[in-house]
Parts: sequence; C-alpha cells; structure tokens
Amino acid sequence: MAARFYVPAYDGLRFVLLLGVLEYHYCLHRLPIERFWFLTYALCCFFVLSGFLITHLLLRSEAAGGPSGRKLMDFYIRRGLRVFPAYYVVLLVSACFLSVPYLGWQLTYLLNFKLFWLSLQPSAEFLGYMAGWRGNGVHLWSMAVEEQFYLLYPLLLWCSPRGWRGWLLGLGLALCIGCRLWLMRAFPDSCYGALTPVPGEYLLWGCWLAWLDFSERAGWLRGRVAFYGAFLVLLLLFGLDPDVQRYEYAQWRPPAHQTLYALALGLVVLGLRHHPRSWLTRALSWGPLVRLGKISYGTYLVHLFLSGPVERLPLPPALGGPLLSLAVAGLMWVTFEERANRAKDWLAPVACEG
Repeated sequence: MAARFYVPAYDGLRFVLLLGVLEYHYCLHRLPIERFWFLTYALCCFFVLSGFLITHLLLRSEAAGGPSGRKLMDFYIRRGLRVFPAYYVVLLVSACFLSVPYLGWQLTYLLNFKLFWLSLQPSAEFLGYMAGWRGNGVHLWSMAVEEQFYLLYPLLLWCSPRGWRGWLLGLGLALCIGCRLWLMRAFPDSCYGALTPVPGEYLLWGCWLAWLDFSERAGWLRGRVAFYGAFLVLLLLFGLDPDVQRYEYAQWRPPAHQTLYALALGLVVLGLRHHPRSWLTRALSWGPLVRLGKISYGTYLVHLFLSGPVERLPLPPALGGPLLSLAVAGLMWVTFEERANRAKDWLAPVACEG
C-alpha cells in the first residue's frame, strides 16, 4: 500500500496565497492597482497546487493496487466530502440573506461558462452583476473550474495508457495555450479567463510536474528548484509591465506570461516536497500557517459574502476582512467541515491522501 503523502508546507503555502486573494479583493479600488496587480496571481497558484496534488494522489492510489473502479469511486467520495458540505452550506445560507444571482449555475458548478456567455454581449443586467461582485458569489467561478477538473481529470488519467500519459498531458497543455491565445484575439474584453481551458493550463502544469515526479523522471529538476522557481516568479511579477487598464485580466496576459508563471509556480511546489529543510519549506511549515491553511477553502468561500459586515467593522478592510473571514471559516471547520473530513476515512479509506 502506498505511503501517506502529506507536505505541511503546502498548507502554509495555501494560507499565504489566500492572504494575497483576500487583500486583493478587500483592497481593490483602495490601493493603486499598478503597484499591487500581482496579487491577481495568488488564485492561479491554487490551480497549480491542485493539479500537482491530485495527480500525485491518483497515481499513488493506482500504484497501491486493487480494483480501479473502486479506487476511482473512493476518490470521488473523498473529494465530495471535502468540497460539497462547505460549498453548499455557504451558498445556500448566503442566498437566504443576500442576492445571489444565477444560483442554479452556482449550484451546478457552471458559473464560469455563464460569466463568459454573458460577457460576450454585456447587458445592463450583467454590468450590474459585475459591479456588485462584493457579496453576490461571482468569486465562485474558480470553484466551478476546480470541480470540473475534479470530475473529468481522474477519468481521463486512469483511462489513458500509462505510457502515453506524459504525451497526453503535453497535448492538453498545448491545447489550453492555443485556446487561450485564440480567445485573447477573438474575445479580448470578455471573461475568457473563467473558461476552464484557460486556468486549466495552470492545473495541467501541476499535473505534468507531478507525473514527472512520480514516474522518477524529475530527478534533474529536484535540485534547488524551489529557490529558482521563486526567483523566476519574482522576475515575472516585477519584470513585466502589466496592462494596468485591464488588470482584471492580468493573470491571463501577456501571451507568454501565464505559461512561464505556471511553470515557475510548479517548480516551487516540487521543491517544497523534496527539500523539507530549506528555509522556504521550513517557513511555510510553521505551525500557525499550517493550521490556518487547513481552513483556507472555507475562508475563500465566505470572504466576499462577508463584505457588508466587514465594512461595518471598526477596522480597515485589509485587516478586518481576513480576520472575520478566518473566524467564520474556523467556526465552519469545527462545526461540520472537520466531521465531514473524518467521514472520508471510514467511507472511502485511502493511505495516500495529499
């Protein structure tokens, strides 16, 4: 049976990335965006990490032996127990107190496609929806992308011949890049970045690096990759001039930026796994960061729904927003999320959780 796969630094990384997302959302229009546009990339980092961890989990589970169908079912049960309880509780409770348009699209994890379709010919309704992004659930488009990935990718991976997987992942990357470049030209002012193939490139770079790592083809990459990856991230973030007038789309521009950035983040993730004693890994493995990283999912779900209460706090939004979001997510964790996570171990036991 495969050994348990857990890297504490990944939880610490989740919390650091979460802070980037929170600060960007709570401080948008309060900070000079030309200085802080790089925070838009924090969300993309989650995609890279998700692709890496899910691929490692699936490959390790496959290597442990046993019926593939049963293992795939266990994967879906575990993902469902991790994702669905918090998502649907937050969404339905918010719908009771706030205006949450397109609720059916939210409930079925299809909001990203709805956003793109509406943005092709922006109506007053759509412009109003986007103007009210604080509190109407529009940030959950990224959850739709993740869930579509969780649903389709395991099937495609396990149904593909083992010897072809590297090539197929490379083909998927090429298709994602081609799709993004075409969408940039054809629909430059739309929400094309919400369509699954565009952020899917981030996911697939994580998947490809995990496949290299698991199949022992990444030995040459295991040097000081975390350091070099972090250095490359800094070069990309501060060495390229973003299109400030369209900063909402910064994480998808310019043409080569997304590919280089996704690969650089993948190197950081790979390095954290193989260098537990590096200063970066030890910093991200600090206990409080790890514990806060465990509730990062719930914090992201609730943070924009709490925009109204945050405005009434006697604290600046940059401080009050994260504090209130973390408090609510912590309450969610101790009341029902932790129990759902424990249920995974007796409903669908597995020894290689990521």
